Amino acid sequence: MAVFYDLRLVSLAVLMLASQLDFAAAVRVFGIRASGLDSDAFGNFPDPFLKVWCGSAFGGQTEFHNNNNNPTWSAKFNFPNCNRYDNLKLEVWDKDRIFDDHLS
Repeated sequence: MAVFYDLRLVSLAVLMLASQLDFAAAVRVFGIRASGLDSDAFGNFPDPFLKVWCGSAFGGQTEFHNNNNNPTWSAKFNFPNCNRYDNLKLEVWDKDRIFDDHLS
């Protein structure tokens, strides 16, 4: 009987430790599209691409599409250690020759 009692204490200690851990979850981002992106001041359609973060982890960016205000991106992003309190952030950018523009 003493052996089972000790096992219960170990199990209780492991359970208590596990309850204190903040488990990370894997997050996958895919099937991304946008619609109605604004043209620039000259009426040119944007060349949009996307940048993706989960918390402070930068996941990368998509390919850009020429002259498209309704793009669909094929890129997939994996965040294996995304915390449940982390924000998923997606930014849309316009690809330009010199400086890329952030689209709001």
